[in-house]
Amino acid sequence: MDSFRPRVLVASDSPITRAGLVSLLRLRSGVETTGECALTDVASVVERDDPDAVVLDVSSLDDAPAAIAALTAEFRSLAVVALATAPSSTAVAECLRGGAAAWLLQSATPEQLEAAILASASGLIALDDRAATALLAGLPGSPVRSEAGDLLTARELEVLRLAARGYPSKTIARELGISEHTAKFHISAILGKLGASSRTEAVTTAIRRGLIAI
Repeated sequence: MDSFRPRVLVASDSPITRAGLVSLLRLRSGVETTGECALTDVASVVERDDPDAVVLDVSSLDDAPAAIAALTAEFRSLAVVALATAPSSTAVAECLRGGAAAWLLQSATPEQLEAAILASASGLIALDDRAATALLAGLPGSPVRSEAGDLLTARELEVLRLAARGYPSKTIARELGISEHTAKFHISAILGKLGASSRTEAVTTAIRRGLIAI
């Protein structure tokens, strides 16, 4: 589990954006880049190279949600990381409904991009803080914080953030300098406080409530 390195395709209509993202991702040890292509070639390249995830530059797409929905319908195991220029509650929500597993702004850091790819390739939903804020702002009556969030300790929030990256208990323990047993204890407490039955549900709930962000 610790050695899983998602294979990633970069898709954009901007040659400069493609080259920059590929160069950036090749410096990250957690992912493997399969190559890059124009947006019109995404489906054929995914079929040929079978990547685990695609970083999709949606800034020049006329209908990003529809494009994402078509892609995820054809390749059900593919994790789509949408890369945009500006967040909006409508755009974020529609792309997630279309099947995107992550939403980041082009101003995201290399660490955030890698974390989003790792999380999405592991079946989690990943939003950067600005996208999460935009999404929450578009939900009537949705608080930025919740009672569950107030009950989570600082250590539990640290554990939850690492779980959102797809890290197993052993890796979480190593990152935080605690025992694996203690890490599992924290995860159990988090599940109880969030009313979740699994890590994936806990992370998804936390992101939706604005408790954590990639």
